[in-house]
Amino acid sequence: MKVLFIGNSHTFVHYVPARTAEFCKSYGQPIEPVMLTHPGMGLDWHLRQSQTYFNLLWGGYDAVILQHNAHPFPGKESLLEAGTNGSDHAGGYENLSVHDLEREKQPGWASGHERGL
Repeated sequence: MKVLFIGNSHTFVHYVPARTAEFCKSYGQPIEPVMLTHPGMGLDWHLRQSQTYFNLLWGGYDAVILQHNAHPFPGKESLLEAGTNGSDHAGGYENLSVHDLEREKQPGWASGHERGL
């Protein structure tokens, strides 16, 4: 399974693609992670970059994991707006699920709770 990670420094400083690959491998489901990151940039910035456009159209990914802005997460509407503005670059991906990881760490938040869009 080929997985593209798009994000900012939170994605690469915390080794998210490598940690995800190790996690999946430990459950017998290896992945091939690919990472496109840039410090301090959100999805809207990434969708304006030629390497993102090329990867989404021609990368042959089975999944794309997006890490939008952080501290605090600006909300679902911000993510949808960024995605809508760059939807011509989406390459046919669908089934978007949003996770606010900082909020999910708080007591009372259901672990793994998905807010389907």
